[in-house]
Amino acid sequence: MQELLGGKFGEMSTRMSYTFQSFNFRGRTEMRPFYDLIADIATDEFGHIELSYAINLLLTQLDETRRRSVRASIRRCSRTSRKNCSSGPLAAPWAPLPAGGIASIPPGRHHGCARVPVDRRGRPPTLGSLRNTVSMGTAQLRHALPILQVADVRASLTYYTDTLGFTLDWDAGGLVSVSREQCTVFLCQWDQGQRGTWAWVGVSDVGALHEELVARGARIRFPPTNYEWAYEMQVEDLDGNVLRLGSSPRRDEPYGSFLDGKGVLWPSQTTNEQTDR
Repeated sequence: MQELLGGKFGEMSTRMSYTFQSFNFRGRTEMRPFYDLIADIATDEFGHIELSYAINLLLTQLDETRRRSVRASIRRCSRTSRKNCSSGPLAAPWAPLPAGGIASIPPGRHHGCARVPVDRRGRPPTLGSLRNTVSMGTAQLRHALPILQVADVRASLTYYTDTLGFTLDWDAGGLVSVSREQCTVFLCQWDQGQRGTWAWVGVSDVGALHEELVARGARIRFPPTNYEWAYEMQVEDLDGNVLRLGSSPRRDEPYGSFLDGKGVLWPSQTTNEQTDR
């Protein structure tokens, strides 16, 4: 997507090329249809840039608030595209532009002919569909699954399923896979890694999850606390492995202290300074 947006033959380069061609076009009166065609293409490239940038933002793991904003922008772009491309000055490739050419296009209307891709129901692309259709290279990396070492895989399996709310995916004796929603964890008895491993897990609502796990009797190593990067808590399993469960930070709450792997409590001011470095 970076190459598509700003590469040698990307949307930015194409827009500049057609823009300057329209500025330097001679014989506009004698060859008006051809001038309008070039100017319309330059205008259309503004929409391509906006769409490429929106797709790039979706592919870079936005937080939920910004993701909703980008999706709304794509929907508006899609609706404007269908409306303006069917009628108005951009309906035909040689339709006349307002006086002054491309420079006089009002802000916010340059995406009129962006032709946002939609499905058969007219819906714009989602983050999931973009991940499946846009390849960033010849080989794609998938999800990283933590392998947590445990002393007793049967006892750990019971803790993860009955207390933490996971379900069993498969059981290979000394190695089992458990999952909850989109989170999958491998539990391995006396092999692969070491006990006391940490893993970060993004969740939709840490506050609600905390209430659930407390009711189930989970080992809460550190309660939900607000930080600059997330609103998170720490949950420990039977072998000291720690799950850092975090959702979007809360704007109305001050930053709190952080408990590190050695059991040292970092003051809130120190924690914020660490994240700024």
